Amino acid sequence: MTSVVRKNERLLAIDAPLRQAIDIVRSNLKRDEAPQQHVLVVAGRGGGKTTFLSAIAEAIASEPALRTRTAVILVGSLEVGTAGPDSYLDRITAALDSREAQTRLDFGHHDEASWTAALARLDAVRHKTTKTRRRLIVLLIDGFDDALKRAFAPKEAQSRLRQLLQSERDLMLVGAVDSADVQRDYDERLFQSFLEIDLPAIAPTDIARLAPTPAAGCAAASVTALLGGSPRRSRIALDVLKREPDLAPSALIDRIIAHETAAFEALLAPMPIRQRRVLDALLVDGEPNRPTGLAALLGTNQADIADAVRLLAADRVIDKTERSTTRRAYYKAADRLFAYWYARERGGPAYLADLADIIAFATTGGEGAELSEVAASDSRAVAYRRLESWADQQSDLGQAANRAAAATIRSTAAGLLEDAADLFDERLGRPTAATVLLRAAGQTSEKARNLEPPDVTTALRVLRSGCLARTSEASRSSRSEVRPEGKSRRRTT
Repeated sequence: MTSVVRKNERLLAIDAPLRQAIDIVRSNLKRDEAPQQHVLVVAGRGGGKTTFLSAIAEAIASEPALRTRTAVILVGSLEVGTAGPDSYLDRITAALDSREAQTRLDFGHHDEASWTAALARLDAVRHKTTKTRRRLIVLLIDGFDDALKRAFAPKEAQSRLRQLLQSERDLMLVGAVDSADVQRDYDERLFQSFLEIDLPAIAPTDIARLAPTPAAGCAAASVTALLGGSPRRSRIALDVLKREPDLAPSALIDRIIAHETAAFEALLAPMPIRQRRVLDALLVDGEPNRPTGLAALLGTNQADIADAVRLLAADRVIDKTERSTTRRAYYKAADRLFAYWYARERGGPAYLADLADIIAFATTGGEGAELSEVAASDSRAVAYRRLESWADQQSDLGQAANRAAAATIRSTAAGLLEDAADLFDERLGRPTAATVLLRAAGQTSEKARNLEPPDVTTALRVLRSGCLARTSEASRSSRSEVRPEGKSRRRTT
């Protein structure tokens, strides 16, 4: 087989699994009956699945004996979210009926009638092509586990797919998934004719040999040992080190993170608050952790977080592992780089600001826009006077502290966070969850870029212990005991 990778990239292209996949294509061309041997490509997020599927397509195109007898269809990970089951049939039919595979995916109607009609078109085209020369369709689906969640989520859709794979002698499916657990999540009969190919991780010693200098090799090996041997990130690391061979490991991690930040933010953006709370407890307070430990950090019980944990695991954000000595389940981040980024970025003021927004939404319905002027103040003295004046007009100081935390935690007025915490502590006569949060924000503002996550454990524990839920009731009782007369003390720059 003609290699599709440059010589200095052979190791990172995972040549051995590629040869195995192409050998299966050759074997299927010789097989004259259904079902064909299908393939499940398994690797974690960033493990090189997309690159591997592209390499299969390129390897087939580079070998004339394969190119003339096969039609390759590559369905990208973005397409699987909108394509109905019949859309795949339309794509297969078009590939059989032309010399080259189609480059676009025609979306279907997701119903039984369109599926039946698509089957009829496929049958007609298949009979026409067998009169000339048989062609094998190699259907490459990136994000096959997502396709099963979406287009093939209904039981009848899975049944259609299984029947198609078991009855069509001219169809070979190569599906890329994050975990082989997908075979247990769906009808196991669907996977009876699948062979699993695991993409191996890159070893630290392997990437060290490909680095441009010995010093760069040491940095690359250190980072690979810490973050795992993702082929994609290994390529990024080598590209960076080619330009900057003297980078320290921490700086190299920063360069890799720069390539991944948008993907991490996109992963978090649609995540519901209940899942985010579990992720916060796991990654900011340290991992791995047992389910009971996570529940304790969140001030609740295992049953309350069970759905959030299950969904995080299903989306491959966290993994469940077992310690052999006790057989107790532990949870940890599935992606070490994501865990590193999250603890560093979400453990500092940005994370605390998000947490304050959650507080404000949960306790006041998202109100508090009138504090925007305070948050935007450039002068600490002016900001504090506005905050003090606003606090004097509130009937529920406990709830006001929560709203003030949400509004002022992003303030540009240096020192305002400590002032705000002092103000509400004095007025209420005791610390609250909101004032602890404000103090934690002030303490971590200078440590946001440290390699170790900032120490916000105290604030998180107070918030998760249920302090916040009891703030309104406690504030009412405290006002009967603490009745401030006149203005509170004011600290200004």
